Amino acid sequence: MELKLPGIVITSNKLKPDGRIGYISTKNELKETFKGEVQDTPITFPKDLGAEHPFTFEDMDKICKSVGIVSSSINKITNSIVGEFSVKTKSKSDELIITEFTKRTKFTSVIRDWIKEGLKKGNGFMELDIDDKGLQVLNANDMYVKRNKKGKVLEYKQWVGNLKIYSSKSSKLKTITPNKIAHLKINPIAGEPYGLGIIWPNERVIENMVLNEQELHKLISRKAGAPIHVAVGREGESVNAEYIDDVKVSLQVMNNRTEWVTDSNVKMNVLDFGDIGKNLTDTLNHDMLMFAYGFEIPIVLMGSGNIPEGLAKVQLESFQRGISAIQEEIESIIEEQIFKPLLESHGSKGEVEFNWNLPGEEEINNRIDRLTKLIECMNTSEPLRRMAEIEIAKLLDLEDAHKYLSEPEKETDEDKAARPGQTPPGQDNDTEPDEPEDEEPDEPEEKHTLEIHNHMSEQDLIQTSKMSLQEFTNLIETNELKYSDYLKNILKKLKIDKFEFLAAYNPSDIADGKLSSAKIESLRDIFEVGFKENKTIVEIRSEIKQLELKDVKLDGKVILKKERRPDIIARTETVRLANLGLIDTYKGVGVKKVEWLAALSERTCDICNALHGQVFDINTVNPPPAHPKCRCSLLSIVK
Repeated sequence: MELKLPGIVITSNKLKPDGRIGYISTKNELKETFKGEVQDTPITFPKDLGAEHPFTFEDMDKICKSVGIVSSSINKITNSIVGEFSVKTKSKSDELIITEFTKRTKFTSVIRDWIKEGLKKGNGFMELDIDDKGLQVLNANDMYVKRNKKGKVLEYKQWVGNLKIYSSKSSKLKTITPNKIAHLKINPIAGEPYGLGIIWPNERVIENMVLNEQELHKLISRKAGAPIHVAVGREGESVNAEYIDDVKVSLQVMNNRTEWVTDSNVKMNVLDFGDIGKNLTDTLNHDMLMFAYGFEIPIVLMGSGNIPEGLAKVQLESFQRGISAIQEEIESIIEEQIFKPLLESHGSKGEVEFNWNLPGEEEINNRIDRLTKLIECMNTSEPLRRMAEIEIAKLLDLEDAHKYLSEPEKETDEDKAARPGQTPPGQDNDTEPDEPEDEEPDEPEEKHTLEIHNHMSEQDLIQTSKMSLQEFTNLIETNELKYSDYLKNILKKLKIDKFEFLAAYNPSDIADGKLSSAKIESLRDIFEVGFKENKTIVEIRSEIKQLELKDVKLDGKVILKKERRPDIIARTETVRLANLGLIDTYKGVGVKKVEWLAALSERTCDICNALHGQVFDINTVNPPPAHPKCRCSLLSIVK
């Protein structure tokens, strides 16, 4: 077998049973790909110990022990990183192996110590003993990295003891192979063997903060003692030393005397430090700010309550992104250097994926809020709405939710038509389906209501597209119910309506596809002229297209293509405005209660099926539409 590639010939003299090449030879020797080299500063004594530490790791332990805010900040960041985790494997046996390993090694506790070591000193070294199913965190103070010129780690060295006292016969030097060490580098520098952590880059700020705090307390203690300056004698005249000494002796018992009487030659004044205390406080606040920036901890988490809510939110999001970046690095190390070797030692080649996957309470609440908005959005399709409901049930840990929430149904052709970027077979997003010439619209039922079909087939879409708004809303006039009165009520509602499902309230909403105030007013004008001039749905839709709508997004993902929006808005908003006007029309003739009316068929959704026939007080009813393109209405109940 011979494989020819430019500049090289690879031949095989043997194939293994699984088809892999057993031996290869090349015309040219294969060389290392990387050309660049690293320049580690080696420790010369003892020789070959490895690369020199970038700073004294022991000092970071001292800072943590003596400065409480540093220790608490390390713990705060560690707690944000470490949480519940999940491990995905392709087989049940692999899952059992990992579960048993994590229990035996007290995995979470060990990982926590490993991460704290990395945050403090920039380097966490964890020794792995896969055979005995053991893990232990080694003190980074004693660990050294030895690499070749290409930056490949050759071995790790551990030296326990004083480097100044060395003997070739000493047993304090131990060599550990790279596959036995999981090395976590925090705040690394490209090409360097060690990380810097988060204390060392902020050492000067920490030192200044500690010194300023000491000075502030020293000043406060002096002010609390109320130092007094006593001037004895007249200016320009010498004073007898014995007299001065007598005053000193008297001052020593001043605390026991409540009244002092002196002649005009003795003047007493309490020393005033001026604004020096405020200056020290301002400096200390500045140092605290620099500390928070250096540790990348939001000011709000440091106890400050004087920052705007928007800024606090941005800081928290930035903090979470930093935590996520560290988590990703840790996940990669755990997968590649711990769990995969563990599975291989049991003869398994299965893949494994480690994730910090259980969010905190705040993250759960934020996700529920986003899902709730998705459910309430008029443009959300029924399958997506059901999936959101099921996801909320999972987040709330509702174990029996599956008994009450059905899985999303299979999409029908009409569902596909309403789905972003999809159209029924044979149709184009920007063109109207051909109208069948021989078919006439169904005759309306004789009821005091709007006859609106809520689940339209392709044929329904064709039939209603060129209906005028009066035909589309279809109020049957009686002596009490006049279309002219009904139209006036629609226009009154339209004049004050906020279009809350479509309107943007901030720049973020506009970026997500909602309409600016200017476009909302244009939309209001379109519907006002449309109702007044009895335009068709096609005409309304064409005018809405001129607004140049954007795709609708949720969390950055497109959930509705802009091409579908004009038709959905034309139909849905027509029904919504018509029903708002209908309620006022009913109130005008004394109607107290209304019944939800849905067009029942095999296509009717669960929402409208459940609402059909329900009776509501006219003052509290939440009128149709119940979803995009819903054509439900309200039937008056007259005793």
